[in-house]
Amino acid sequence: MTDEAFAQADPEWLALIRAAREWLSGPLGQLLLEEERRVLDEELGRYFGGYLVHYGPSAQNPPVAPQVQRNVRLGAPLPGVEIVCEEQAWPLSEHAADVVVLQHGLDF
Repeated sequence: MTDEAFAQADPEWLALIRAAREWLSGPLGQLLLEEERRVLDEELGRYFGGYLVHYGPSAQNPPVAPQVQRNVRLGAPLPGVEIVCEEQAWPLSEHAADVVVLQHGLDF
C-alpha cells in the first residue's frame, strides 16, 4: 500500500490521518506510543480468540494479543493497513472480532 489515496477517500480525512502519523512519528508521539505500548501489552495479554482488530493512525506495528490468532489493521489507505476503510464504515459484521483496539481513532 502506498500513500496514494483511492478515489473515494475524503481528502480532508486523509490529510488528518497523515498529520496524525507525522505527529506520532515525532519525539512526543513516540513517547506517548511507548507508554501506551506498555499498558496495552499487559492488558492484551488477558484476551484470547480468533481476531484482534486495530484502528488508529500510527505507522508503527499495532499492538498484539499473544492469545489471539490473527491481528488485522483497519484504516486509511496507507502502509501497514490491511483493510482500507473510513472510520465510520468498518466492513465487519457484528461478531467478527474478539478484541478491538481503537487507538487515537477519535482524536483526529
